[in-house]
Amino acid sequence: MEEAHERLIKIIKLIEEHYGRVKITPNLHLSLHLCDCSNDFGPLYAFWCFSFERMNGILGSLPTSLELLEDRPTTGSISAADQFSSDELERFWLNAKNIQESTITGCEPFPGEMLKPSSEAIMTESMLELMVAFYNASYIEMYKFRKPADEIIQDSITIRVKINQFGRCRIGSEVFGSAMSVQHTKSSYVLAKFITSDEEVNSYSGQIQYFFKHTVDLPNGQMEHNLAYICWYRPASMSESRYYFHIDDEDESYNVKLWKSKFYDESCDCIIPV
Repeated sequence: MEEAHERLIKIIKLIEEHYGRVKITPNLHLSLHLCDCSNDFGPLYAFWCFSFERMNGILGSLPTSLELLEDRPTTGSISAADQFSSDELERFWLNAKNIQESTITGCEPFPGEMLKPSSEAIMTESMLELMVAFYNASYIEMYKFRKPADEIIQDSITIRVKINQFGRCRIGSEVFGSAMSVQHTKSSYVLAKFITSDEEVNSYSGQIQYFFKHTVDLPNGQMEHNLAYICWYRPASMSESRYYFHIDDEDESYNVKLWKSKFYDESCDCIIPV
């Protein structure tokens, strides 16, 4: 254990020497306590490690790239230290750049799985309205949908009031979190493309509130839908919508679009297929 501890120290010093202090993450710091923990409590697998994971969850819920551009007051000599780390800014910029340049490709079968925490819920009246609007837009010219309490229209499909909510979703090797799972909010922020009414393609930033499954009874059988409920951020005003920064010693200047911390009013656009 002592030998492993000494080698961990050497690795972390090498990381700091070659990549700078900004690359020394909380996990690297916490790894230096593994030797003491093992000496005090025995092999790691033999005692309760949840507190370590809980600390990771708390650290992971700290401000993310969507919040890092909020105004931070700086005064005098401390202003130089009150800067955003270059890796955070680069990640934020690359996310926006990738979504702008990617191609919209239609749809495919859901390739992942929903993960706990999970619960069964009865939709509110407003949520039922949104679901009806979502299904009518999704199955346009194919089916008509209605709430259980609405007037019966010929050949209309009554949607179910129950949904199964989930806090996380796995697609491939990537796990997306949501506001429903407090320990995984860091991975709950997304960028998505929408085709507007004038056929333009715009990107919007939002936070996943929860994932959910909902089943509808179509004429040819039941169809289960894997969906996400997302609140979309309002863009900042024109005067504050651009922020320029440099990455390390590069000469090129980058800019990112800013979003307010307030959401748009809820609409059927808050419901998207996963």
